[in-house]
Amino acid sequence: MLVERSDKMQSYLEKLFLVEGIAFAIIGVFFFIFPLQSIISLSALIALMFMVIGVMTIVRSKGREGRFFYIFNGLINILFGLTLWLYPISTLDVLVLVYGIWVLVRGIYLTFLSIRNGYFGLNIYTAANVIFVIFGALVVFQPFKALISAPYFIGTALIITALGEIYLGIKLKNTYR
Repeated sequence: MLVERSDKMQSYLEKLFLVEGIAFAIIGVFFFIFPLQSIISLSALIALMFMVIGVMTIVRSKGREGRFFYIFNGLINILFGLTLWLYPISTLDVLVLVYGIWVLVRGIYLTFLSIRNGYFGLNIYTAANVIFVIFGALVVFQPFKALISAPYFIGTALIITALGEIYLGIKLKNTYR
C-alpha cells in the first residue's frame, strides 16, 4: 500500500514538472511573438500563469528535499504575477531588475542542487542553469540595456526553464520506472 502511494505521488510529481515546463514554454513564446505587447497587453495573462505556476511549485514542494527553495520559488512566482497584474506599466523597470535577480539566484541555486544530486553534466538541465546565471547577471549589471531587450531575455529564460522542467520530469519518470 505504501509503495503504491509513493508511485502515485511520483507520477504526480512527474506530471507537475511537465505541466510547469509547458506553461513556461507558452509564456516564453509569447515574449518572442509579441515582444512589447506581451509586456503591456498580455500582462494579465502572463500574471495569471505565473500565479498558477507558483501555486503548482508550492504544491510540488510537499515531501521534497530542498522544500524551502520550492516554496520560496513558488512565492516569488506568485508575487511576480500579482505585481504584473496590478502594475503592468509603471513597474516595468523594477520588474526587469527583480526578474534578473530571480533568474540569477535561481540559476546559482539550481546549479549547486544539480551538482549535489548528480544531474550536473553535459545536458539541457546544466546548460539551462548556466544560462540562467549569465542572463541574470546581464540583467542585474546592465538593467537599462536589459529593459530594452527584456522581452527577449524573459522569453529565452522561460523557454530554457521549460526545457529544464521537462527534462527533470522525463528523468524522474525514467529513474523510477
